[in-house]
Parts: sequence; structure tokens; C-alpha cells
Amino acid sequence: MLVEALETEFVPVLVYNNRSGRDAELLARYEEPAWNNPVLRFFGAEHQELLERRDGVYRPREIADRMIGALEAAREKVPPYLRLVREELAESSYERAVFAMA
Repeated sequence: MLVEALETEFVPVLVYNNRSGRDAELLARYEEPAWNNPVLRFFGAEHQELLERRDGVYRPREIADRMIGALEAAREKVPPYLRLVREELAESSYERAVFAMA
């Protein structure tokens, strides 16, 4: 569902950090180092950054949090299903069961 939300609510853009041309221009424009790990950033229609840059966002719950934060910062409606997905991804909602057989 996160992928669906990204494709529906946002315009995803992939910028390679090891290519010349347009990718290198975008890295320079947004002051993104070429050696970094993947970074998830959100910009508005006028190219303004909606949320402060943060790297190391790899967990689905963190991604959902950032997506909701970006939509709210842009004063866009957050789809109810995205809020539901975020809640379903909450670590506290997981339960663990261990079974043993002899």
C-alpha cells in the first residue's frame, strides 16, 4: 500500500548518485552528496522542501510517517487508507507467538 500511495499521492523521482548529466545537476541543486545512501525527500510543486532532509529512513512505518507529514505540510488531504497503513505498521501492533513441538 505504501507504493500505491507514493504513486498516487506523489510524483516519485529517482536520482542516481553515480551518474553524470541531469542526475549530477539535481544532486548539486539540492546539495545532496554523491556518496550518500538512499535518501527519501519530499518537495512541493514549487520545489520547496516540505520536510527537513533525513537519511536512514528505511522502515515502512517511518516512510509512512514521512509521507503523511509531507502531505500535511503541503496542506493536502491525507487519504484514510494511508493513516490505516501507518497504524498497521506500528511496532506495538505486532504480537509474537512461539510454539514448540516435542
